[in-house]
Formats: sequence, structure tokens, C-alpha cells
Amino acid sequence: MDQISDSLLMLVDDELSTLQALERVFKNQFRVMAFQDPDVALQQLIAQFQTSEGPAIILADYSLPQQTGLSFLAEVRNRWPQTIRCLFSGQMNPLEISSALKSGVIHRFFQKPWDNENLRLHMIECLQLHNLLRQATSDDLTQLLNRKGLLEHLEIEIERSHRHQRPLTLMMLDLDEFKSINDIMGHQAGDQTVIEVAGVLKTTLRNIDLISRYGGDEFVVVLPDTDLNSASLVAERIRTKIEALSGKPEGFSVSIGLTLFGANHKSDIRPERISAATLIHQADTAMYQAKNLGKNKVRIYTPDRLA
Repeated sequence: MDQISDSLLMLVDDELSTLQALERVFKNQFRVMAFQDPDVALQQLIAQFQTSEGPAIILADYSLPQQTGLSFLAEVRNRWPQTIRCLFSGQMNPLEISSALKSGVIHRFFQKPWDNENLRLHMIECLQLHNLLRQATSDDLTQLLNRKGLLEHLEIEIERSHRHQRPLTLMMLDLDEFKSINDIMGHQAGDQTVIEVAGVLKTTLRNIDLISRYGGDEFVVVLPDTDLNSASLVAERIRTKIEALSGKPEGFSVSIGLTLFGANHKSDIRPERISAATLIHQADTAMYQAKNLGKNKVRIYTPDRLA
């Protein structure tokens, strides 16, 4: 299946006749999902994508049951920032449209009634924009999030954790003696090692977890709704699997640092809002402590000491 026809276009409009007409326009070039209820559409998105990459494009009507298309698309932006968000309407305040475009809630606005061919060409243009955003936030070697993509998603996850007072653990991993792999076996072997480690992370972690290649041999994992006890078990499982990778120099291993957003706060007190950079720094500090203590270890960051 070609790139265009395999790309998901979600349509949200409370008028069934409108959805049917739009489906006819796009069915030969996109994989189309259509919903009349935005809440049902959001539930489907969460079930299918959770915190991973969402649909390529969403086209939503301004007037929806229980909410506006803008509020629906704002929620989409918070969860899946790479999805191209389009709004269309027959009647809407131009100032509101301008504000939504400037703030980044939507990427495009289309007027009703529409011209089929013109709208189809615009959706192809939106798909090209989506692909550019993906390229800008993805690592070519591992197909994981790169540093830019991680920071975009992590800020969203921190805000969600802060708002709902849910645990969020961040994991920093750094391969031990990675330089020796490049020196002894060559850079191609080093690249293959990075790919294998990425594979361990993909197969060990949940699909709601965010995985990124943060640097050459550094990885960052974001574990939503996960406390330190659970995250430590996951980290040990990853450490053991990486240590068991075949065909690597003797002693190949990984050092892992963990930090919890809102650590050491009472359950009835909302933790202080901190930045993604601060959370990454904490995990990085714990990871270097693991290296200083002999490598191939998991260490936990706390504000007062390192466990």
C-alpha cells in the first residue's frame, strides 16, 4: 500500500450526510475513520494510539455535540502534537480562526461548502506537512523519537501528570563502554548495537510509554502512570535483557537512572510543576551515579540523595 493510501485521515462531524460525502472524496487516497461524536472519536484514538504517534490528519467541524471542534482539536494537540489538525465550518468568527491558527491549535481552516478537488489537494498538502514533522522528530537509525520529539511529548506528559496528580517516571539509559564497541568492532557494529538496544526497549515497554534516542548511545524512556517501584522492576528487566545481547564484547551492559515527577510529595499535595529539562537532568544525574558505582546498575534520583 502506498504512503498516501496508508495514512489515516479522521473525520469528525455530527452530520452523517457530511461524513458520507467526505468519505467519498478521500476513500481512494487515505485510510478514513469517521465519527459523529467527538468523545467516541477521542476514545478510539486513545485506544489505538495512546501516547504513541496519532493519525496523520484530523478534519473536524466547528459545531460538535457537547463541545466545539476547537476544544476537540486542542485535546488532540495535547496528546498527539504531530497530527495535522484541520477545522472547517460554514459560520465562524474570523478572529477566533486567526487566534486558533496563531496558537497552533489548528494548522488549516476550510470553509463550508467545499470544493471536492480543492479539499482533496489540501489534504495531500497536509499529509506532506505531517511527514515533515515526523522527520523532524524521529531518529533515522532506530525510528524512535529524537531529542526534539521527546521534549515535545515529555512536556505534555508532565502537564498531564501534574493536572491529574498521577505518577510519571523518567528513565535515562547509557550503554557502558560503548566506545570499545566502535573501536574494536567498527562503527557499523556500534550502529547495530544501538538498533538492538532500541529493539529491547520496544519489546519490553508498553505502547503508552515514550521511547527516544537522546544521543549517540543514550536513550530516554517516559513511563506514564508508573511509580518508582514499578519503574525499577522495568529498568532491571531492560538491564538484564541488554546484558544478554549476543555477539557483543564481554561486559557489555547499560547504566540506568530513574526519577519520579513529584517525588517526596504527600499524596494530598500537588507536586510542583517542573520542566522536561529538569526531569531529564535528574535522571541523567542518577545514571552517572550508576556508572560511578561500577556500571551495569539501576539508580534512583531523590532530591536529597541518590538511592
